[in-house]
Amino acid sequence: MRYAERRSTGKADELARVANGDPCRDPCRYSFTGLTGQYVNGRGLEPHRCLEIHRQNWLGARLEVLNNAYPVCRQITGDAFRLLCRDYALAFPSRHPNLHVYPGNFAAWLKDWIQNRSEFADYVYLPDLVRYEWARYRVLEMGDDETFDFTAFARLPKVQKINIRFCMGRAATLISSRFPIHELWLLHTKYAAQGTLEAGQLPEHLLVYKSGEGAAIEFLSEDAARIYRQLAQGSTLINLQAVADTTGFELDAFINRLIELGCITGFKPS
Repeated sequence: MRYAERRSTGKADELARVANGDPCRDPCRYSFTGLTGQYVNGRGLEPHRCLEIHRQNWLGARLEVLNNAYPVCRQITGDAFRLLCRDYALAFPSRHPNLHVYPGNFAAWLKDWIQNRSEFADYVYLPDLVRYEWARYRVLEMGDDETFDFTAFARLPKVQKINIRFCMGRAATLISSRFPIHELWLLHTKYAAQGTLEAGQLPEHLLVYKSGEGAAIEFLSEDAARIYRQLAQGSTLINLQAVADTTGFELDAFINRLIELGCITGFKPS
């Protein structure tokens, strides 16, 4: 499967045309008749103009955080990215005081948005790419987790040790996709090589984690991805070992690697 760079495709141009020609999708153009009379104008502006400024600020703040979270999605979709953001803003009004968590539902919403528009079937990979971008963005907003306490772990009696559940780092995220999303991401960043992209081994399992002040990734095998999901779901060590034994997977080495990366930060009794 080959993935060509999509910075100026006809589909993106069509999206841009829709974005520029569909006023019903612009929340800044919605009518708020009946509400304007409740606003007091203290700066010489008419009430409807005050509301228009408020709506522009409301949308602008959300556009800014979405722009920051999804630069590659913005680059691929071009001017149509604004349309996506406006529709998303209508579907998911912000209810959290921290706007940096606002883009979190964008990937799931985008998947439905694309599925309902058959003319954009070429963008079916985009929700997975957005999930990857969100995982990388979250790393930048996360503080440091506690480090794993090896001393306390060594002191546990064996009967307790086999029944512990590991605590996962807050910034660690596993992204699995049938598309080469990391390579697609690279293709649209400063690290891009010119030309087309050849898919590698798929599905792709990417473990995104915090390294220093930025995001780093680890490619996982199918078995490692399966174990990681069970770790994140709170499986006990004895259950993890049972799963690993079915395929000969080296669980101890994998857990030590996750601790080293900061993806496992602690443990708790069952």
